[in-house]
Amino acid sequence: MVDVNGAPFLAHLVQQLVSQGVTRLVLMTGYLGDQIRAHFGNGQRYNCDIVYSHGPEHWSTGRRLIEARALFDERFFLLYADNFALVDLQQLLSFHLREDTNITLTLAPKGGGNTGCFHDGRVGCYDPDRSS
Repeated sequence: MVDVNGAPFLAHLVQQLVSQGVTRLVLMTGYLGDQIRAHFGNGQRYNCDIVYSHGPEHWSTGRRLIEARALFDERFFLLYADNFALVDLQQLLSFHLREDTNITLTLAPKGGGNTGCFHDGRVGCYDPDRSS
């Protein structure tokens, strides 16, 4: 709930998604979950529907996905609430469908990290224990 230009950082992410046509969000909360729910409510003030799946802070992303799976549609975007990336979601979805893959990731080039890619851009390995 860090303030950025007078609004929580997460509010900027929600506004970015809504501006690209996203109408339903599932917020998987742990840390500050009560504050997040109090601020965003059902999403009406952001022109979207927001539902919540709350779990302990120590849950991994995978565990949160498993616990919230009944709330997702067949296809969904997963974003981390502490990252901001200007991504055209319609273009990303078109790429995903064209490539006919199970999962599509967006990654920013950097040294090191826990994801390794082949020259064609496909993910070659992922090591959750390796420092990102």
